Amino acid sequence: MPDDPAFYLSLIVTFVSGGFFGAYLNHILAKQRDTRAMEHAAAASREQRKRDFLAAMHRWRAEIDRMHLAVGGFTRKPSVFLDGVSGFLAEIQMIRSDFTGERRTKFDELAAIVPKCKAHQTGDILKAIDNLCAYVEGGN
Repeated sequence: MPDDPAFYLSLIVTFVSGGFFGAYLNHILAKQRDTRAMEHAAAASREQRKRDFLAAMHRWRAEIDRMHLAVGGFTRKPSVFLDGVSGFLAEIQMIRSDFTGERRTKFDELAAIVPKCKAHQTGDILKAIDNLCAYVEGGN
């Protein structure tokens, strides 16, 4: 059969169609792999933003609650809260997109309470931060 031109033509067609099928199959499998990798990366990024946000909130909370030596004894500095509000608002924007629907609405409500607190009402500030942190820790 090697002298028959139809044999060679069928052999060439087989190789070409096998190449196209192999390339198409490779494309499908790579696309699925890339989709899973992107989903995993998005979930990992969301968890990292959550950890970063909670760390910043706990750090700020500790500063607000810290007793500072002043004339006449120890006292808290209201300026620590006021100085941290702009950083708080930035942290909120970093994590806000991780919440959707009703969870975002609740997150926005809890986040809006913190900057409205009075600087001298440390208990109210700490409670608002604790409520927000508990909500974020609750999951996305």
